Amino acid sequence: MNIRKMTTISTAVALAATVAAGCSKDNDSGPGAAASAEPDSQPAVTLTVEIFDRANAPEGGGSITDNYLSRWITENVKQDLNIDLKLYPVPRAQEVDKLNVLMSSGAAPDIIFTYDKNVFFNYAKQGGIYDLTPYVEQFGATYKQVAGDRIKAGKFEGKQMALVAVSGNSALWGSFIRKDWLDQLNLPLPATRDEWYNALKAFKEKDPGGVGKDLVAFGMYPSNNTTLDNQYGASSILWSFVKGDTSEEDLQTLPYFMLPGWKDGVRFINKMYNEGLIDSEFAVDQNNTKLKANISTGKLGAFSQNFNFPYATSNGLLNDTLGKNVPGAQMVPVDPFQNDQGKYPKVSNPLYGMYIMVPKTSKNPEAAVKYLNWLADQEHAKYITSGKEGEHYKVVDGVNTVIDAKKNGMELWTSGDMNLISWLRPIEDIQKSALISPSLGKSAPLYVESMNMALKDGIIDYTRSPVFDRPIASIQKYKANLDKIYLDGLLKAIMCKAEDFDKMYEAMAQEYMKNGGQEILNEQKEVYRAMHAGK
Repeated sequence: MNIRKMTTISTAVALAATVAAGCSKDNDSGPGAAASAEPDSQPAVTLTVEIFDRANAPEGGGSITDNYLSRWITENVKQDLNIDLKLYPVPRAQEVDKLNVLMSSGAAPDIIFTYDKNVFFNYAKQGGIYDLTPYVEQFGATYKQVAGDRIKAGKFEGKQMALVAVSGNSALWGSFIRKDWLDQLNLPLPATRDEWYNALKAFKEKDPGGVGKDLVAFGMYPSNNTTLDNQYGASSILWSFVKGDTSEEDLQTLPYFMLPGWKDGVRFINKMYNEGLIDSEFAVDQNNTKLKANISTGKLGAFSQNFNFPYATSNGLLNDTLGKNVPGAQMVPVDPFQNDQGKYPKVSNPLYGMYIMVPKTSKNPEAAVKYLNWLADQEHAKYITSGKEGEHYKVVDGVNTVIDAKKNGMELWTSGDMNLISWLRPIEDIQKSALISPSLGKSAPLYVESMNMALKDGIIDYTRSPVFDRPIASIQKYKANLDKIYLDGLLKAIMCKAEDFDKMYEAMAQEYMKNGGQEILNEQKEVYRAMHAGK
């Protein structure tokens, strides 16, 4: 789950919200095309830049390294900065492992990035990346202005060892339910966890849609080490069980399974599983294939995912497809997971994202910062997000409106991954554009409603986004194995018989702690207390 680069979010926003790109020529050059009146007389500098390969190229949209946006950026960067840009694809699901191999072999591209703060800290501590402080001072004025205080997140021991992506939208997690099934059963939109659970029980027992044996009341899906925090799709349920008065120290230092109330949440999921409310094969649903199919064909009652998951073009407009397949059916946002203090906690994105670094093996740190500064120019960021006025969008009553959603889907599909710094806009502007966006179909109001729910009582998951000011050495040593122990143990605790739950949960906890978990906990407690000494 990426701060600003969730594929489902970035694609919807890219298609929904567009603004004037300020093109200075009649061709496709776009903003910045006239920045240099004459070609640079010096030889061009070659700059290799990492890009996530999500294996999601639309038919006719080119490849991750050769597409409409990659060509536009390459041409303009060559003209503006005299840089020959080369994209280096890295599979999204293996990005940290691949990056570690590239770094250790000295083969990393000139610009690399990670969402994992501990990976960033580790590279900085080992001297594997440049101190970018002098380069940012000389070539990063635009970036500094756009990033503001967020720039501090890229510092290590007082040095600017990374630039961070920026965001103005922290919305991340949403929950959804079949409104037509509720109506058929004369049930209201659930406002509490118990109401939600009772609605799912009614779906299963009364089958208001006539689905039969294929009905799934609650949709869950696999977790892996890159999406640890989704908790098999049960994140918001589990966080609603965490005690509202849990101390900041515990929130920032304890593993999930030790948080007060977390075990009760897992037990609740186990109960749902044993009652047949959850698909018994959810753990093998790679790429959410079955989840998406169940949504679009009307077999699913409820689920939790990214806040725009059922409405995004990148997922195939699942809600609109559902309405076509099952007339009158729709998935609407719902926010029922209330904790013991009346809040509705769900994981949010921090307002900064990936850590963007330059390896010491790079011969072009100056060019790297120049390029990132170029991306931070909001006119460039707007073009990468929205395309060209008159071709990809038009301005209607002061609001940018997509002209042809299919065209945008083919030409702007890499927007989220090319826009390393981001285009910052007020939430209100995003929502106004979304409401009139043809790319969101009939679901535009639901998209906005879901975003507002996602923003309410949002929390930072400190396991996902740690706030320590120094590396936690034991995390680097044990994390990969511990993530697997936790996910495997959580899955067993969810799927076991009710009478075996305590045994399974305790077995996971013991294995976790004896394989480095206790060492991490001790170190995190020590660092936390040192950071807050005297406060």
